[in-house]
Amino acid sequence: MSRSIEPGNARVGLGSRQDFWFTSLGWTASRNVYENAVGQDIRALERQLAAANAHVTQLEQQLANQPVPPTTTPPVDPKAAEALAALMELANALKLVVA
Repeated sequence: MSRSIEPGNARVGLGSRQDFWFTSLGWTASRNVYENAVGQDIRALERQLAAANAHVTQLEQQLANQPVPPTTTPPVDPKAAEALAALMELANALKLVVA
């Protein structure tokens, strides 16, 4: 990726840029203030976007082709199962008392 203020012209180099609706101004130490050729910037940005979209598609395909890890049920702690059963019995007994 170019670090130029003009995506379509890497030779311009570093500087600053101000974009307007229909044109763009650039400034570099060597060129001072000048009007950017935005057409070549648009083409360069279109190529960058197409490359990024192709990369996204490739990554989506890689994800789609990944094996799905098996879902495993965690082991049951016997003491926790016993405590839960005791709580359930207590809850049932309380229902009988209330009724």
